[in-house]
Amino acid sequence: MGQGPATIRAPWVQRVKAWAQETPSVLDGPVENALRAIARTIGADDPSGQILGMMGALETGPAGGVAGALEKVLERATNKIRAFHGSPHEFDQFSLDRIGTGEGAQAYGHGLYFAENEDVARSYRQLGARKGWQVGEDIFEPGSPQYRAAEALASEQKQPTIDAEAYLWDRWKRYGDDVSAQAIPYVKRWKAEQRIVKRPGAMYEVEINADPETFLDWDQPLSQQGEPVKAAARNLGFDVSSRPAPEVIDRAHGAFVEASNAYHLAQAEGRATDAMIADVNARYDEWQRLLTAREMTGEALHSALWAQADAPMNQGRQSAIAASELQRRGVSGIRYKDQLSRASGEGTSNYVVFDDRLVTILRKYGVAGALGAGYSMEQIRRAQQAAPAREGR
Repeated sequence: MGQGPATIRAPWVQRVKAWAQETPSVLDGPVENALRAIARTIGADDPSGQILGMMGALETGPAGGVAGALEKVLERATNKIRAFHGSPHEFDQFSLDRIGTGEGAQAYGHGLYFAENEDVARSYRQLGARKGWQVGEDIFEPGSPQYRAAEALASEQKQPTIDAEAYLWDRWKRYGDDVSAQAIPYVKRWKAEQRIVKRPGAMYEVEINADPETFLDWDQPLSQQGEPVKAAARNLGFDVSSRPAPEVIDRAHGAFVEASNAYHLAQAEGRATDAMIADVNARYDEWQRLLTAREMTGEALHSALWAQADAPMNQGRQSAIAASELQRRGVSGIRYKDQLSRASGEGTSNYVVFDDRLVTILRKYGVAGALGAGYSMEQIRRAQQAAPAREGR
């Protein structure tokens, strides 16, 4: 004897309900995200609406039902972000432990910064790279004889009519610059070894394994954020409702005018009461509240969390706490328009990622030698494994 639909569905529904009651995580995979979305669809996360929601979700046909919901969720779960990062450093893995070693000032929150626009990422690399010169695998900071030597040799390599050694000798004779004199042996050695001088750093093409909808949009009001972000904001106790519609404000204004007129008429007839005055004041206050209501933006939400953080006089720590509060509630990071797009409000965005495990390097390029040709990370790793280890490194 065959099982009825209720018998077949029960274990499946119970499984979905279990997922609905768990706290979302930015590390959830497509299956977890799909189950939670189905739970919302059938009402498994709302005990008062489970039966009605389940009936709607089990409909079949082109309208959707469970199959349609699952298809949409799986499509969304595979959304990933392709982005770029420019850095004065070379590495094979992004790490939150290295925050602060690059050019960025963490102005848009605590995390790893990436750009949709490759040119934006390249500009950050150039800014950071101006702090030093690289010869081989060694990077030299300003003030050292090696830095002065690399600077002079870079000029010669760019413009052969320049003689790096003559330039350094001239600086020593004219200005008594001992650093320039100390730099000359390095120039001679590097020229003999045919070393190439370049600005340090590299460009990285990455894949951010997170749905864009899970990023807090810095400029958008909370009502226009993605559903995961709105859920996080509600969980944190913030109002995500939109600004009152004009007709709602108009109705409140009309109610105030009506009450005010009624009071003045009653006052003229000698029948005004304190209750009528209180009613007029209450309706005025409601009209003003609606008139001046402003939605909280992503920036305002982050600022509120930042201000609440128990880390006085430590802005970096406050920002890290704000990021942690959002991440715990399923927010992957922050999204904001880059400097080329902020004026118009349209174009490409930058992303701040809270969890370094979400970032996969696809390609490292813009570096000296074979690694500068745009090889994949797998090719880079193979080359590193085949190369003999250098002593003392």
